[in-house]
Amino acid sequence: MSTLGTLLAAVGEGRIHGGWEYVKAAYGICWTGLTLYALSLWVRWPREERK
Repeated sequence: MSTLGTLLAAVGEGRIHGGWEYVKAAYGICWTGLTLYALSLWVRWPREERK
């Protein structure tokens, strides 16, 4: 029983404590990628030639 108790204590409560740093980093990476993609589309957009 002692080994089982130690094993269960090592598993924890089944919840993630904190973790907001991961969420913020994921949002930051996502928005940075979308912004860079939108910027690349704007740069590559064909310009109207002036006569």
